[in-house]
This record gives sequence, C-alpha cells and structure tokens, in this order.
Amino acid sequence: MSEANPPWGAPRIHGELTFIEWFKATQPNRAWAERYHPEFEGAMAFLAGSKKAQRRRIAFRVIVIGLAPMVILLVYYLLQ
Repeated sequence: MSEANPPWGAPRIHGELTFIEWFKATQPNRAWAERYHPEFEGAMAFLAGSKKAQRRRIAFRVIVIGLAPMVILLVYYLLQ
C-alpha cells in the first residue's frame, strides 16, 4: 500500500486529492462525463445513495457511542 493512499484514509487521486476534493474542484457535468461514459445520471444517483448511506452509518455510530456509556452506568447502578 502506498503512503499516498493509507488504508485508514480516503484514497487519493494521483496522490494529491481525495475524490470528494476533486469532485468539488472540477464540478463534473453531463457534457464532461459523456467523453468517458454515457451513464452520468446513474453514476450521480449512485454517489448520492452512497453519501446518504454514509450519513446513516455515521449517525448510527454517534448514537451507539453516545448511548453506550449511559447503558453501562445504568447496568452498573442496577446491579449494586
């Protein structure tokens, strides 16, 4: 694994930008995408779904991490 793409971080394009940084900087559109592949709308739908799923995973982790100490304290209190 190259140091430009550590396993714990976002992969980098040519060792410089993450995909999200590249996407924000270039703002690709249908005309740009047609040069490479005709399924721009499908790709954009996939990216939107991926972003939504990532937000759900993050929200779940925040809830679990936030509730875990309270549950542990409650169990500790009830077992005394």
